[in-house]
Amino acid sequence: MEKTVIMYPMHGMGHLVPMVELAKLFILHDFSVIVVLVNSPSEQPSLGPSKNPKLDAFVSRVSFAHPSISFHQLPPPPLSSLPDPADDPMVCLLDNIRLNNPQLRHFLVAHSHISNVCAVVLDFFCAAALDVTVELRLPSYGFFSSGACDLVAFHHLSMVHSATNLNVKDLEDAPLYLPELPPIPNSHLPNSMMIHNQTTMRLLNNFTLMLDCADGILVSTFESLEAQATRVLQDEAGVPGHRVPPVYCIGRWNSTLEAITAGVAMVAWPLYAEQRMNKVFLVELMKLAGGGDGGLRQGHGDGGRSGGEGLVANDVQWREGA
Repeated sequence: MEKTVIMYPMHGMGHLVPMVELAKLFILHDFSVIVVLVNSPSEQPSLGPSKNPKLDAFVSRVSFAHPSISFHQLPPPPLSSLPDPADDPMVCLLDNIRLNNPQLRHFLVAHSHISNVCAVVLDFFCAAALDVTVELRLPSYGFFSSGACDLVAFHHLSMVHSATNLNVKDLEDAPLYLPELPPIPNSHLPNSMMIHNQTTMRLLNNFTLMLDCADGILVSTFESLEAQATRVLQDEAGVPGHRVPPVYCIGRWNSTLEAITAGVAMVAWPLYAEQRMNKVFLVELMKLAGGGDGGLRQGHGDGGRSGGEGLVANDVQWREGA
């Protein structure tokens, strides 16, 4: 039977595009890939008429350019079970993944009869689907499209929130110290992790569930780029009661990796989510970007060169040594 990898992204272009880029890597190794589209009442693309033509157009382009990548739209869950729109948006998103589990299970069971399902790759936000893949004894891998530094940070934040009732927001700009990472101002954490509440715990429990139950974690980075963070994850894999599954650095692409491989200078200009943390990692740890708050100043940390020239030099030095 045909070797197949099933991929299950969170809905939204920011999750679908990195998953499809990873799918292209699998087809280079003679796997076929089925991207299963979780049903969302708001924006999920469909294989028929859609409320979001942009996402439908993306699905059509990928299907045409890469015949070994196909898409399957899950049917919607019962309307009576849908999350209350008045709830926190993040809680609604996580609930929606759980509500799609019966439809996902039906698809995986049916497809296992006609194909050799070698692995199921789950978006980190889709950890609730592990209930299905573990039950069916399918090899399951979490896909983390940010870097290893982010994964270390979220992993340790989950332990902090589990052990205390601390509201990080109350600490203002006090630095947060995590293993092998530069100090992170607390104000740079994602907004959803600032307050110890249901949303924060649901989100962090999602990461914990993935680390507890997945057979491995695929991280969109190069090991030589984030050697310290990768080492932390690998070291913690051997600590009793502190499970981290094997971590695989796949180097498949986000915007940071695109800029590095193209050899261009970067200005870290964070807008939302974990981007403020990424700015700290890129500027302070990797020395591959200038901060959007004026880090590209003449002579700033680059021996008198202009900021852009210094950053390009750092990038070339990293790539030649990788």
